Amino acid sequence: RKSTVMSLKRLHPSLFPNCPPYLTFIGPGEKYDDGEDAPKELMINFTVAKGTSPLVLECLQRFGVSIVQWDINQDLSCSHGPVWDHLVVCEQGHQVEFLSLPADVKINTMPSTAALDRKDRLWDNYKDMQDKVGKKIFNFIPKTYNLPRQEQMLKWKMKKNKSIWIVKPPSNMCGNGIRLVTEHKEVLDARLISIKWKD
Repeated sequence: RKSTVMSLKRLHPSLFPNCPPYLTFIGPGEKYDDGEDAPKELMINFTVAKGTSPLVLECLQRFGVSIVQWDINQDLSCSHGPVWDHLVVCEQGHQVEFLSLPADVKINTMPSTAALDRKDRLWDNYKDMQDKVGKKIFNFIPKTYNLPRQEQMLKWKMKKNKSIWIVKPPSNMCGNGIRLVTEHKEVLDARLISIKWKD
């Protein structure tokens, strides 16, 4: 069967009625069908937080937007266009008054997301759901140990099961701080979570 290749236009109509079109971003080596330079009507300002991933910045630059640095004290109610806040995984992100934002400001940060995107809190909430509805349904996340609260249990498990463990900081992103360990003495940092990877 012949596969359908998506058109690489910068602007695509929404799949849903009464919704605005959406922007398409491309990866390295790809090209837009409508040329290397963005059309005049798509020459937009894109506000980004300091420390945003280089991968995100590269996607924006390929699109052809003008990147505006987000000052931590900047009032977004005076801004226009999309905003990228990379601190979506912890409470230290920018404080945003969502009700004051102009209609054309779209921001990727959503309030109160730490309960899901912080790895330690995700496991706590996942475990609560296992207790409520059973492990038969909630069986898609590997067993996780939050440190330092479950350090003794982890130490006992690692001694009993000689396997590879993934050690992660609870609020980092983009793979930063992730290590593979086989012994408890290699864990080192008491603020991490540990996940059994494989036997």
